[in-house]
Amino acid sequence: MGHARNRYALGNALPRRRGRALLAVALLTGWLLVWLATAGVGLAAKAGDGAANVGSAVPVAGESVNERLTRMELEIRQLREEQAAKAAEIEMAKTNAGNALATLESHKDRISDAHSRVSDVNFSITLSSAILSLLFAGVVAVGGVLTYQKAVEEARSGVNRWFEEEKDKLHTIIDQFIIDSYNKIRIYEKEAKKQLDDHIKDLDSKHHAAIDSLKIIQSKNLGPIDDSEREELTELADTTKEKPENTFTSEDWSAKAFAAYYAGDLSNAADYWLKSASTKDTTSLNAANSLINRGVTLGKLKRPQEELEAYDTVIARFGSDTGPEIREEVAMAMFNKGVTLGQLKEKQEELEAYDSIIARFSNDTEPGIREPVAKTMVNRGVTLGQLKGPQEELEAYDAVIARFGNDTEPGIREQVAKAMFNRGLTLGQLKRPQEKLDAYDAVIARFGNDTEPGIRKQVAEAFSSRSFALLGLYEYDKALTASEEALRRFLESDKNAFSDAIASAMANRSAALLKLGRAPESLAGCEEILTRYKQSADSFKWLAPFAEAMAIKADALDALDRHDEAQTTCDAMVAEFGKSDDADVLEEVTKGLREAAERARARNDATRLAHYEETLKKPPQSD
Repeated sequence: MGHARNRYALGNALPRRRGRALLAVALLTGWLLVWLATAGVGLAAKAGDGAANVGSAVPVAGESVNERLTRMELEIRQLREEQAAKAAEIEMAKTNAGNALATLESHKDRISDAHSRVSDVNFSITLSSAILSLLFAGVVAVGGVLTYQKAVEEARSGVNRWFEEEKDKLHTIIDQFIIDSYNKIRIYEKEAKKQLDDHIKDLDSKHHAAIDSLKIIQSKNLGPIDDSEREELTELADTTKEKPENTFTSEDWSAKAFAAYYAGDLSNAADYWLKSASTKDTTSLNAANSLINRGVTLGKLKRPQEELEAYDTVIARFGSDTGPEIREEVAMAMFNKGVTLGQLKEKQEELEAYDSIIARFSNDTEPGIREPVAKTMVNRGVTLGQLKGPQEELEAYDAVIARFGNDTEPGIREQVAKAMFNRGLTLGQLKRPQEKLDAYDAVIARFGNDTEPGIRKQVAEAFSSRSFALLGLYEYDKALTASEEALRRFLESDKNAFSDAIASAMANRSAALLKLGRAPESLAGCEEILTRYKQSADSFKWLAPFAEAMAIKADALDALDRHDEAQTTCDAMVAEFGKSDDADVLEEVTKGLREAAERARARNDATRLAHYEETLKKPPQSD
């Protein structure tokens, strides 16, 4: 009986379980349908909003084309972003649908045992309901997607319609914008071209002015230049810094050479002049001048063989040229070659070089060639004196005076003044003192008021040499007057140009004062000379007057019974000038030591006499 109740209870329970399963399926299906429908409607609504937003791309009153295009691009970009977001949501909906199906399958698996006991009809009905529900959900989802796509198409259509309606206006606006922009570009282009042309003209003007300055500097043949010329030369050289060297002109290299030369960079100056002479655009005149400048610079660098090569190149390359300016350069190269040979102690070759210049150019009437000929004849006189004696030297100077004495060219007149001055020196060697004084007086009388620096230098030398000659004649008062006249005229003049004559005149003045018994004044004068020497020794070409000043100072100190100081001064003289390469300087040192020894002997000062004699056993000589 109890067993019968159990079967009855199971039979009643089966219908209830089937009903509950169907209810669960219905509830799940309904939930899924509601969710999918809601998602589809939401997507459609958002798509509609996107279409509405695209519609807002209609132009706003007062809005510029650029602003309108910018705003449209922004709105289209937003629409595309929203489209991407909607596609992502659809994909999410599909994923959720898949998850719901997976959940449904899970539930179906859990009640599979119960369904197996339900009749085939009920199971088919339940399965059909589920399939229909899924189909309905899919239709709803597809409808949402189609609605979204339709909204996007409508938005695109709206934009296209707006562009079709406004394209003519847009083309007109854009075309006008292009025209305006082109006109502005043309205006800017013209302004820029004008500014560039003005800048180029300014540079050309400055360049031509600098080239003119360069030509003035070139005409000075490496002589002194003033500060303004030095500044202009530096500026011209600076213009080459931004140019590649393979684009340099001969003028560029020449400017760099002059700038380097006056800056003391002689090695580079010599190299730059060689490049200036070798460029394709160089002229014969520039090439010849550059090679001569190179030779002079190599001489200063103590490279005489290379210096000679530079002059020989000018002679070989341009010797047959008939142009006056080129022939002048050739004559200068030949003259410089003779001078260099003389410095190398090749006196006979030097004389031959001078003779070849005279033979080749003696009848030339060009002033630029006559001057080198006059210089050659003067130098030839000096060389003749060294080779054959003072008489032939004197005759050579007389030939210069006879040939060029009436010439008015400053450079040639300077050579005449030099010949007249050298004539006085030569007469002194011939022991003709009065004629020597007459020669110096002739220089002063003829050229005393001349303003040309080269000629004034000869006048200063004549004054100084005249005072020295008077000292030799024991006419100390006249010697003092002559030296003071020289100082009065030239002490405040160009110290670089007249330093030799000034120093000599100052030394002669101190010597005359000492001979006149005015030792303190003589000593003060010597101190002044030596102070000037210490301050600007590099600017003096010859140092003989300063060695002489130290010897006179020692003499003055002995006259004042300051013998220890006199000995110290003599030792300083040997130390300062004993290794000079100037024969005149060495002669003054030796002469000063001998005179100091004689004074010591006269005083019976055996100790100092021995000191001076010991020093004289090792006579000063050049390195």
